[in-house]
Amino acid sequence: AAGMWRAAVSLDDLDGTYPAFQAAAASRLAAIQAAATATAAGYLTAFVSSETAARPVLPAAPMLAGRDEFGRPLEEALLPPVMPVKLALAQREPPEQALRAGQARAERIAASAAGWAGRQALSDLMAGADEVIGWRRVTSGDACGACLGAATGAIRADDEIPEAHASCQCVAEPVIRGVRETVLRPTGDEMFHALPPDAQDALFHGRGGAMKAQLVRDGMPLERLVVRQPMEMGGHVLSEAPLGQLAATS
Repeated sequence: AAGMWRAAVSLDDLDGTYPAFQAAAASRLAAIQAAATATAAGYLTAFVSSETAARPVLPAAPMLAGRDEFGRPLEEALLPPVMPVKLALAQREPPEQALRAGQARAERIAASAAGWAGRQALSDLMAGADEVIGWRRVTSGDACGACLGAATGAIRADDEIPEAHASCQCVAEPVIRGVRETVLRPTGDEMFHALPPDAQDALFHGRGGAMKAQLVRDGMPLERLVVRQPMEMGGHVLSEAPLGQLAATS
């Protein structure tokens, strides 16, 4: 999205060049969504096979490519980034700053639509797989406090889509019917407290740092960091509670 933006969008003819960006970015994003759907199917097949020693019969992969999480065609979903550019120019902000504002919004929309496709596909496939009874949230290696707080170890419904934020890398790990779990993944709280203090502080770098980490060390559950922010089009996204809010309620 960033590369296509820089290559296509020109302030000399914003209305003329922006449609080219929309079309190119929508086409590339649809291909990424299709790949994410295929990857979800491959992941679930491999996971169930490894747990049951039998290849599962999965439902047909959902057709998700070409739209965003709100059901809009991708070209329509990619229309809003031109608005902050025009607004910034109207307010006489520097041209490069105006372009950066639009590019940042385009990147967020693209990341959200791509991530949604993979999560939605996996949810749909798990809901149709008899072997799957639910899932647990598994965080990435550099998860934020909100994602760690949401990783409680609870089994969620197989048709529920994991809560996420922009560029979230958490995964819904299937729980398989009839398979005895001998080793459980650690919860977010357990992962945090297994870190040395300097790594705990670094987890919140730029978002409260050592002061926020100290609140958790002093006994505040990581679940307190989970904030669900509503979106204009419906639903919500995860975000991490700011230090001031936590300190005020501790």
